[in-house]
Amino acid sequence: MGDICQKAYGLNGRAFGGVFGFMYVLGLYVMQLLAMARIFETMTGLPLSASIIICSAIMIGYTWAGGILAVILTDALQFVILTMGLTICLVLILIDFGGLNALWSAVNALPDIGTKMSFTADWTTGALITFIFTYAIGEFLAPYYIQRYATAKDARQARISAVAFAVFFGIFAVSIPSVLGYASLVLNPDVGKDLALTTLIRDTMPIGLKGLLFGGLLAAVMSSGDSFLNNAALAYAKDVHGVWINKKITKYATLFMGISSILIALSYPDIFGLMVRVYYYWAPTMIVPLLVAIFAKDKIAPISGPIGMLFGIATALVWEIAFDNPLGLHYAIAGIIANILAMLISNQIFKIKPLTT
Repeated sequence: MGDICQKAYGLNGRAFGGVFGFMYVLGLYVMQLLAMARIFETMTGLPLSASIIICSAIMIGYTWAGGILAVILTDALQFVILTMGLTICLVLILIDFGGLNALWSAVNALPDIGTKMSFTADWTTGALITFIFTYAIGEFLAPYYIQRYATAKDARQARISAVAFAVFFGIFAVSIPSVLGYASLVLNPDVGKDLALTTLIRDTMPIGLKGLLFGGLLAAVMSSGDSFLNNAALAYAKDVHGVWINKKITKYATLFMGISSILIALSYPDIFGLMVRVYYYWAPTMIVPLLVAIFAKDKIAPISGPIGMLFGIATALVWEIAFDNPLGLHYAIAGIIANILAMLISNQIFKIKPLTT
């Protein structure tokens, strides 16, 4: 992502984009680390703090040793385990309930189900729409996807892989977790959302298959977590350390990211809450500058990118913390609007100048 920012906004764009991109991916890695630790906690009975340290050590070990090649090779194996494990789990759960209709009847029979199954839950409609928008656009421009596109041997392979993943994700990764979530709601209505799926597997699956399913869940988390860890280390080494400190890329970046993530995870153990905040602050900071960098880099003054990033994040912080989302406008949307205006105004002031790097 730093390379894209540098082509449009120069070295300053790479530096600021690198800092914000690094913070974004590090937050996502902490989220995956917490998810893995919750699975490990359910499997072993160890406290969450010990599970966080053990799980982080596992991912740090092979990511530090093998880099992006280790990430891609392990992801391929983890993908197979995940797909097999969750498919088997779904089939067995539906057999136990007597089919999908029986499961749905059991869900509707739960007390206060209308509140639990509300489309917006305890969110406002504006907050939900904002999250969907920022998640969709944010994922499209996420640094770890950009990195994956760049590992393809050519543009055609990148396009085919992206479309195939989108089809798979839309069918498999959305439907199966949803059905399993409903089953957990029926069987374990008092379990917290972070432990819903792991508790369902622990309490309903037979020995042997239980191990395969926990392996599948760990594989799912690790396949994303190691990507985030590698990308955070790369962003820090090239775009933060390499620009702000010195150009010699530190080989200890992965280790530094891993230790930092442990400290953050121990102090902020809410998986879903962390995910929401990461996307809400990524959107007003980087979405607009990245879209411009990809589609209109020759029509914008280089200084406009860093200015837009700074105004976007500052507005989002002030809009949420100081004013508590006035006018019913979510702080992420307020930050995006401020980002756009800052880039447009600064572009008029500084005009387009030849970019020298």
